[in-house]
Amino acid sequence: MVASIPWLGNAFTKYRTKRSGYSGTYKLADEEFTKKSAKKHDKSKNLRQAATLALAVLPALTLPPLIKKGMLNNNSQNRILKWFNKNADKFDYKDAIYMSRLTGLAMWVTSDYFPYQLASRDKYEYRDCLIRGTCIGLVFWGGDLFLKKALSKFSDKIFKTKLTNSQTKEPYRLSDLKRKLNGLEKLDDATLKRTRKAGVALYILNLFMVSATLGFGLPFILNKLLRKSVNKDKNNLKASTDFYFINNSEVFKDFYTKKGAKIL
Repeated sequence: MVASIPWLGNAFTKYRTKRSGYSGTYKLADEEFTKKSAKKHDKSKNLRQAATLALAVLPALTLPPLIKKGMLNNNSQNRILKWFNKNADKFDYKDAIYMSRLTGLAMWVTSDYFPYQLASRDKYEYRDCLIRGTCIGLVFWGGDLFLKKALSKFSDKIFKTKLTNSQTKEPYRLSDLKRKLNGLEKLDDATLKRTRKAGVALYILNLFMVSATLGFGLPFILNKLLRKSVNKDKNNLKASTDFYFINNSEVFKDFYTKKGAKIL
């Protein structure tokens, strides 16, 4: 279902607009330009749809057997099975409801990241999906945790808070700070209060930084890059068309150089 979203979006856009090609270029170029840009990608559309389907079912066909073998082979020397043996629990659903981070990552890579690239209608959309997907992936599959850890250490050093668990070296969750869990029981009230306030403030700051970067900064840069690329290709196309017209015009066929050589 997730992997079909970009393909369904493309089909719906074409149905609504009666135009082919990347919809992001519709206001930057005419229909002839967008249609020509999409021509190359249209030739491999069926192959790319098949690849999307194959990627979508890949986790379901590979991960369960690997997890099973890893759990049943405690002493295996195979690096892959050994890794799955140690990390099998990380693929489990939390409270039998929420998808774990590793399961979510596997689904995102095969059913979102690559399918959006495969569904791209021209080179402009492919570049957009590649940059956008990579940036979003880096933030949501590790970048947010990196920011949380870095900000927590910074707060502990500068403001003398206790946001980082001294044993695990990982930041506390807000729920831990609220209920005084996992080693927070011994903290004095003043430090705990300061830590709680810092935790909430840094959570909001982290959310703001991610939202500002992905919600505003990234679209601004991509739109500027798209406009520049389309305008450049339009100018190149116009220049080549003008050259073809001059080179093949009847007006210039009888022109001669000073030495009498006819201009081709």
